[in-house]
Amino acid sequence: MVSDQISSKDDAKHQSIWNLFYHRLISDSDLIMLQEHTVKLLNCSENLQTWLQSCYGDYLQFTNQATLTELRHYWTKYMSTDVSYNSKINVSIRDGMSKRCEEIGTSLFAHGLRSAGPLWINGLQVLSRTYRRYWETGVAGGNTVDCTRLGQKSHANPMFAVSSAPLGEFAVHYGSEPLLGFHLAPTFRELYHLGGKKTLHAQSDCLVEAAKTQFTNWCNAFAALARTRRVCVQLFYGEAVAFCHQLQLGVDEARFYTKPWKLQPLHLDGQTSQIDSQWPSLNRFDVIDTSNLGDHVGLINMIVATAPLLRTSETSVLCTESLLAASDDPTSSLSAVLGTDIVTFSLFIGLAPNGLLTGTTFEAVSNEAGLQSISRPMGMQQQSQYQLRVHWKSPYIQSSSPASKENQRTLGQVSVDGDGLAAWLFNIYKKMFAKEDLATLFSAMQSMKDKHYSTDMQRYTRAAIVALIRVLKTTVLTNWDLVMTTFLDMVESDRTLIV
Repeated sequence: MVSDQISSKDDAKHQSIWNLFYHRLISDSDLIMLQEHTVKLLNCSENLQTWLQSCYGDYLQFTNQATLTELRHYWTKYMSTDVSYNSKINVSIRDGMSKRCEEIGTSLFAHGLRSAGPLWINGLQVLSRTYRRYWETGVAGGNTVDCTRLGQKSHANPMFAVSSAPLGEFAVHYGSEPLLGFHLAPTFRELYHLGGKKTLHAQSDCLVEAAKTQFTNWCNAFAALARTRRVCVQLFYGEAVAFCHQLQLGVDEARFYTKPWKLQPLHLDGQTSQIDSQWPSLNRFDVIDTSNLGDHVGLINMIVATAPLLRTSETSVLCTESLLAASDDPTSSLSAVLGTDIVTFSLFIGLAPNGLLTGTTFEAVSNEAGLQSISRPMGMQQQSQYQLRVHWKSPYIQSSSPASKENQRTLGQVSVDGDGLAAWLFNIYKKMFAKEDLATLFSAMQSMKDKHYSTDMQRYTRAAIVALIRVLKTTVLTNWDLVMTTFLDMVESDRTLIV
């Protein structure tokens, strides 16, 4: 849609694209634009070959037919003219918004303050208002221009209303807020110099206008790159960890399933369809950003799934992020979720946090501490968000090194005593499945009455320790027969875990 419409300087089309991306309630003209574009997508997407031959095939591709089929399912629903169905999703959206508004009340919310940069402390009141007004009106920040344009007659935005949730349930995340993705520091600087002369309502409108300007600029930039074939987005629909492990194998033969509770094998047949494409296949990457998936699937799972996909280069980086606190002390959160000290883990895995290597960080740690202090009610210990973003890089590669890739790979291997490695693995194993220790489980259940930590959640299966060992066998030189024999003896003789 962006590449189709941005070539035009029609402000109305720019506005409709913004509305469809961010607003839960849209106008007649927005809905018509979405449905017209959906018709084009459906006509181009009978299969992977027809898609590649379409006007979109050069810059938007699919890793497999299953992903394209799934998207067609949603596109078809966007086109629905069933009065009963459309009425149902309208009721679902409006009821969901109303329920969330009741939960919000007049509370202050700090999760949007990261967008304000160093002036975050000036944004608590206005960003709490934009969040609240978004849920009240279905329009970004409840800004005056868009609310007036929407008027009294509005439709539920199918791009929010249609989801995989059963029975058409409302599935929009409670933390959704359009302004989270934009750089608002320059606007806050201007508001700061005005010395509070603008009302909160006027400040909200300024923030939304700044976000719209950035959004338009980003759309224009993407469209320009797409027209000159300098960008390509490849899409996959399914479970992220399984996808990464399948990419590691580099074959189309399915060894995993697309997602939990589904029996659809994970084929990468889209890669063979794109054999003539100018873009490389998905096997090595310069940058991998996992967002905060580690909070939901386990950080170790995320690292062992993605680390082998990182290109051997001094500039390659793996970015992980967490929003859930893992301990009372934020400085120990990373070692808590890893189940071991950071230096040992980095040495064995072949990747280390950039801050550990250089002694510096670009992350605003003081901002997070401030946000945590104002978002936690006085005298209470409920978990509050603490953003921990880590950039993992290889500690063994230097830009001036003349070594070949093979020599670099050998350089990145560390020699370890077999018994010591087995003991370390067993310690990780005990941390992964700590909730199978009844004493640890009861202690966690008791502490969860007062506070919750990300380490209280069970995210690992026995396949996780197998995947970790598989990676370690490429980075660690040792007597692996001794390691596995000793490790399995420890597991079999352990009586603390109930499994």
